Amino acid sequence: MKILRSLKCYLKMFCLCYKTLLSRYPPAKVTSMNVTRSPCRPTRKNCDGRDSGGKMNNSRTLQSWLQTGRIRMEGNISNWSQSQLTEARGGVDSGLVANANISQRTNSQSPVPCTVFLLCTGNPGIVGFYRSFMQTLHSKFGYRHPVWAVSHAGHCVPPDSMDMVEDASFAAEGDVFGLNGQIEHKLAFLREHVPRETRLVLVGHSIGCYVILEMMKRDPDLKILKAVMLFPTIERMAQTPQGKVMTPVLCHMRYVAYLPLFLLSLLPDTLKSSLVKLVFGGIHSLDLSVLRPTVGLLSGDCAANAMYMGAQEMKKVLERDNLTITNNLEKLIFYHGSMDHWCPVQYYHDIKRDFPRGDIRLCEKGFRHAFVLDAGREVGRMVAEWIRGDLTNL
Repeated sequence: MKILRSLKCYLKMFCLCYKTLLSRYPPAKVTSMNVTRSPCRPTRKNCDGRDSGGKMNNSRTLQSWLQTGRIRMEGNISNWSQSQLTEARGGVDSGLVANANISQRTNSQSPVPCTVFLLCTGNPGIVGFYRSFMQTLHSKFGYRHPVWAVSHAGHCVPPDSMDMVEDASFAAEGDVFGLNGQIEHKLAFLREHVPRETRLVLVGHSIGCYVILEMMKRDPDLKILKAVMLFPTIERMAQTPQGKVMTPVLCHMRYVAYLPLFLLSLLPDTLKSSLVKLVFGGIHSLDLSVLRPTVGLLSGDCAANAMYMGAQEMKKVLERDNLTITNNLEKLIFYHGSMDHWCPVQYYHDIKRDFPRGDIRLCEKGFRHAFVLDAGREVGRMVAEWIRGDLTNL
């Protein structure tokens, strides 16, 4: 009888926790909202959901931002720092921004187009993971070209200072956390903040490569010089070794993970940091800059959104978009891993066979799919060498 009473008590506690989780992390239904203009200038705040005091904002205004993932910045982008690597949080502007002067002028009426690097991240889409990669890429071109990255909507926490308001009219735009919403999220950033005449170098990692191909298809007028695809997951994701494991987890069992996520989110950041270091302990040359964004991911909301996006990846990333690749073949560089469980070597051989004239490379240095953990600088130097000639001839 004691065992039965204990079990009954445990079940009641579990149900209470689960109800709390459902109220905090709504399943798949997303009520989209718009965001008014808010003063958000570049600061040293991180996109891992922390401000200088390490405070997390779990108010209703945060939920408004998470539902839309869109924000506009007060002021002109061209006024930002030209050399300092800066982090700016919130919506489409979440990102590491280096040298944000996107136009040079010979006189007041004649803008001279420049070249901007835009990084489309993997999943989780937190730009803090790519700090070392972006710093290296920025420095290799003498800090002349802006290097930007945009977090995926809902994958990081905005600053507490942002004023959020609801706008029911935005609901018609659909699921902002899903794969399609993330693609539109990046296109919206370009439309709102990058002049149409600006030349673009797109760099994608993992699912970010799929996002780039979709951007090319949906807006063929983008002035893209090069698109570098690092460890691309652009086809048959559910059939990959990792996909076979993660598809049932992400598509059918991800709600089970909400309870441990909720419990982890209650821990102090110091304890979260210790747990992250323990998990990453086996990586001997770990880039320490990835620790803080990983801790931020344990806020719960961000991880839930990342898992939801991952579930859609398993369902929607099916056949390779050969037509878009054909139309942009001269602009594309593919870099496949030799030990990548998300994009097996067979996929490299398949695309190499189908596009013999394409610039399609196989990693010979043993980089892992999540290269940002220990090889961000090396990959940054490598990408810079690949595209140096294209930028030199401008």
